[in-house]
Amino acid sequence: MTAEPLAVVWILHSDPTLREARVAAARHMGFLAIPVESAAQGLNWLNQGHSLVPDLILFDEAVGDMAPARFASALTEALGDLAPPVIYIVTSKESSEALTSPPLRLGQDTALQRPVLARDVMRAVFTTLRRSTEEGPVLRAHDLELDIRRRMLGYRDRNIHLTRFECGFMEYIMRRKDRLVTNDELLENVWGFEPGTGSLEVVRAHVRNLRHKLRLLGAPRDLIWTLPRRGYRLKEMLDSSPPGGQTEPD
Repeated sequence: MTAEPLAVVWILHSDPTLREARVAAARHMGFLAIPVESAAQGLNWLNQGHSLVPDLILFDEAVGDMAPARFASALTEALGDLAPPVIYIVTSKESSEALTSPPLRLGQDTALQRPVLARDVMRAVFTTLRRSTEEGPVLRAHDLELDIRRRMLGYRDRNIHLTRFECGFMEYIMRRKDRLVTNDELLENVWGFEPGTGSLEVVRAHVRNLRHKLRLLGAPRDLIWTLPRRGYRLKEMLDSSPPGGQTEPD
């Protein structure tokens, strides 16, 4: 079995000294910690499909360029149900109250108001990651298992980590395993393009990456069938092919 990847934690803070101190502490605790200088930078990475999409974001209001409630709304708008949980460290009662109802997602996000101890922050990190792991939905189809919250794709006794868009693609076709999924609906519902826009090469590139990961798992790379100029579907039987189906070259 492949080793389970480290949980990816983004540390948002504008002060480089404090930011790096938190990054060092998170790495010491066994996380893959990524320093993020601003809320705008973090949202830009997410919108561009950054390969290390976080399992958790530690957002300190001292980041300065965006209020916690505004960041919460922008995060949900950008990622929808795939948005990772967030721990907000806020400096005022007003900021805390702004997060006590939507956009704060009950059961996923946490708001801690200063003064707060470092051990309380780390306890919240562990609790949130454990909760998201335990409660995340798991889809199953054709010997594949997809843990949506953790973005883990499993095949029999192996698993591998997916990027946000790879996970979104797999979730979409696994939920619709009995039918063709068109290129247009993938571009609109997974990548977020407006109808009639978006390049099919975006989809093809991610499918090539997914087929490579399927090979690493020991799964048949042709579990994902291409119907030329139409779209994709999961292969139903290992010895059958849908009419006109084929796989794309790497």
